[in-house]
Amino acid sequence: MVNLIFVLGCLVPVTFCGYTDIKTGLILNKVTLPMILAGIAFAIYVSKLPDALLGLAIGFLILLICALMGGIGGGDVKLAAALGAWYGFNVVWVLLVGSLFSVVWGGYKLAKKGQLKRRMSVFFKGIFYRFVYGMKGTLILPELPEENEPVPDEVIPYGTCLALASWVVFIYFRQ
Repeated sequence: MVNLIFVLGCLVPVTFCGYTDIKTGLILNKVTLPMILAGIAFAIYVSKLPDALLGLAIGFLILLICALMGGIGGGDVKLAAALGAWYGFNVVWVLLVGSLFSVVWGGYKLAKKGQLKRRMSVFFKGIFYRFVYGMKGTLILPELPEENEPVPDEVIPYGTCLALASWVVFIYFRQ
């Protein structure tokens, strides 16, 4: 029964969020905010409220830092908070697996375009100059476009990666 509630309350909505993120680049508040409330209610039902609140805070804060640096959007932050409410501290695994999926997906897209070698060279040179010589401004990372600008091809929908990771972590930890 608990697994059914988890699938219906968390995994079905996160799958919808992953779909909308890949199709439109948006993760809707009308899905993520009820997911947060349902996750907290579920945590109360299974007597794991402190774990859910910790997971919510971890998911929110880690992705908020990324959003402030310009790497992800606000929908991803709220989705991570919602997943934290459902997964508790295990949201760390969801974020790690989701990040791994996004790195592999991004690497594939860049390799397909023939840009992987050049991008990796620039990236690692920037890291080297920053940490060995202390030079600032050498690690240049692209930012998300503004609200009405078109989304570049190389952007990876992180919400979709989080949705996939949610299923993987659910299957791994629920057995």
